Amino acid sequence: YRTPDNVHVHGFITVSGEKMSKSRGTGISPLRYLEIGMNPEWLRYYIAAKLNANVEDVDFNPDDFVARVNSDLIG
Repeated sequence: YRTPDNVHVHGFITVSGEKMSKSRGTGISPLRYLEIGMNPEWLRYYIAAKLNANVEDVDFNPDDFVARVNSDLIG
């Protein structure tokens, strides 16, 4: 078998600058996201748009998410 030439990695996903934690209630439930009628493509787009060539954490900010989806995807 052939070993990979490159491995692409990224940091963790944080929520409003805080590490996601079930005990602290800072996590985002994918099922809850779907239950309230959000489109999974919006979340995929938002996270992909925040990635860059550096290994850095990606911060999910609800206000920024709404603004980016409204401006870039919904128009």
